[in-house]
Amino acid sequence: MTDRRQTLARLTPLVLSAALDPYRWEDFLSELGRLAGGVRTHIFGHDFHSGTNLGLLGSGYDPFAVATYGDYYYDKNAWAEGFVKADVGVPVHSEWMCRRERLESTEFYNDWVRPQEDIVGGGGALLFKEEGRMIALGGNIRRKDIERLEDPWMDLVADMIPFVRHAFEVNRALAGKEVEKAGFAVAQNAQTAVFLLGRDGRLLHVNQYGEAMLAAGDRVGLDLLGRLDLADRRASARLSEAMLRLTCGGLAAPLAFPADRSAEMICRIAQMDASVTEFAMQGIILGMQQERGVLVTISRSPTQDALPVALCAAHRLTSAEAQVAILLADGRIPSEIAAERQVSVHTVRNQIKAALSKCGVRRQADLVREVERLRQKP
Repeated sequence: MTDRRQTLARLTPLVLSAALDPYRWEDFLSELGRLAGGVRTHIFGHDFHSGTNLGLLGSGYDPFAVATYGDYYYDKNAWAEGFVKADVGVPVHSEWMCRRERLESTEFYNDWVRPQEDIVGGGGALLFKEEGRMIALGGNIRRKDIERLEDPWMDLVADMIPFVRHAFEVNRALAGKEVEKAGFAVAQNAQTAVFLLGRDGRLLHVNQYGEAMLAAGDRVGLDLLGRLDLADRRASARLSEAMLRLTCGGLAAPLAFPADRSAEMICRIAQMDASVTEFAMQGIILGMQQERGVLVTISRSPTQDALPVALCAAHRLTSAEAQVAILLADGRIPSEIAAERQVSVHTVRNQIKAALSKCGVRRQADLVREVERLRQKP
């Protein structure tokens, strides 16, 4: 397992814990900052129409600074105005949000940023943006650490965006308006099926949207032993493989199966430990006090079918290069892509190099950002 894979393996269960219990976001932010080498991490929201602070969760910041942000500095945040102009799901540097020369002339910098060891570096990504409201994941880096930490931090943000966005959707699916009461607004049309399985694959809990999918029976169902089963045979086999990989301590990449002619269903899988999450929210009683389980979430991706076409049109990629770039953005490594596409790893690496060249970028993280940018376009 590569360092990137090890980091994702550590962070993904924490994100999914936060999906089930919003109070676990602070644990995720703390570990995210630690694995990034000491980056101050945060999730914050802002409503520009009303000037309303939608909340700030942070790790590594001075507690007094966090309190004063909510009381006073939220509408003086020099980065926020530029941040909201970014594309959803695309990482941007702090310098892009607000030029450093301009930042240093503001009250926000002199009274909030500089006293915290001059944390002018870093960056983040918008998780959601709608009607003047934004929710963002970001991090701040001390000026003296920018050269050492900023590029790896931005790569880590790019890796985590799909998981964090999905976790917010699960928050809403499970808790409804409770997430907004805690200060966060997410997409109103999020429809996410949530299935919690035991280690043997048997269903322990399902949310209302998941129940509707089971009742329809055209995409998911239960076998004779009460185990979750996907109607798409290929996807079902991959789900079984992912379950086995998780029980062996591995990490399962997202998988997709057809929804209709215009969309796909995206299935994400992560291991859950009953000891790290309070499952009592919304009256859920799961009976898995001593058991490690698996969380499976399924949501519709209406733009997925158009994504390869958009990549080919924007950068003149071949169909194979576009598909490989998308799989890379979904968290696969070259060996997994090669097995999925039934080609050699050498072929996949050549296709990645070609995609990098045609997209005008040098690093795989930058290619992932471009895929996510096009994925979010209407």
